Amino acid sequence: MSLPFTTINSFCRDKILPVLVDNIFKSNIIHYRFYRKAQKWRGGNYIEQPIEYAANSNAEAYAGATALTVDEVEIATKARLPVRQYNVAIAITGVDLEINKGDAQVIDLVKARMKNAKKSIEDLQGTDFFATQTGTKLDGVGGIYAAAAGTAYAGINPTDFAGWICNGGNAVKAAGGELTLAELNTEWNNCKVDADKPTLLVMHDTVWSSFEENLVAKNIRYEDKKLANVGFENITFHGSPAVTDSHVAAQTMYLFNEKYLRMYVMPGMNFRFIPFQYPTNQDLKIAHIRWYGNLICTNVARQGMITGITSVAST
Repeated sequence: MSLPFTTINSFCRDKILPVLVDNIFKSNIIHYRFYRKAQKWRGGNYIEQPIEYAANSNAEAYAGATALTVDEVEIATKARLPVRQYNVAIAITGVDLEINKGDAQVIDLVKARMKNAKKSIEDLQGTDFFATQTGTKLDGVGGIYAAAAGTAYAGINPTDFAGWICNGGNAVKAAGGELTLAELNTEWNNCKVDADKPTLLVMHDTVWSSFEENLVAKNIRYEDKKLANVGFENITFHGSPAVTDSHVAAQTMYLFNEKYLRMYVMPGMNFRFIPFQYPTNQDLKIAHIRWYGNLICTNVARQGMITGITSVAST
């Protein structure tokens, strides 16, 4: 039987570099743009936003003593969504805490686990942001683009309010899947009114590569310096940054107007750290990071999505 270690193995210690290299998480533009700028939600079971959906039909031109229209007119309703909750637990055994001390400690186990836990919950929320809400998850943008006659979003059914639907900004590419800049401009214009335009384009990595390549080929390359300075490569399109996000589905591009798409968070539970405690029957320390809030869109017609994109043309 051979011994487990040779002489050189016994006389030398392994060199462990004191850096934990990230092989899982990527830059998360959604957390930077939406969670970082979340609005405060100060209590209540639901977040409710009044929605103005109709003009006053009494408005009219008239002459002389003509009888005027004086009907009572409904002009507003409200979008309504519940609070959503996220949690990530951090569990460390007592013996691991003791082993990870003194000269033997290369990386602080507690700090590494806490940092990993924070990134894990952010990564999950990045995925749920683009999904259709199920179970207890965030009310993601999938529900916004699914809104159609008979299918409500935030308690409002487009059957009752035709404007509560993507205004031609929920397009599927035809066979071939090449998105031309003219088509992208059409979708852009469908999502804007005068100066009220999309503020952020987010797309799948493959779509981004084609988008970037063809714009650079035409010597068009402008970027949002603020985003670039924090590590997000981007190209501006009609003055708004276009970026990639690993959570976006294949062949997909989103056009977001952030004025009407906001994250709300309860201040007391905005990635709150719940300190380590020992359970009564285990040699284990457990802590938690918790988040309460939700995403809500207050103008569906100003949001856009294009699917089925295999490439982006240079013209």
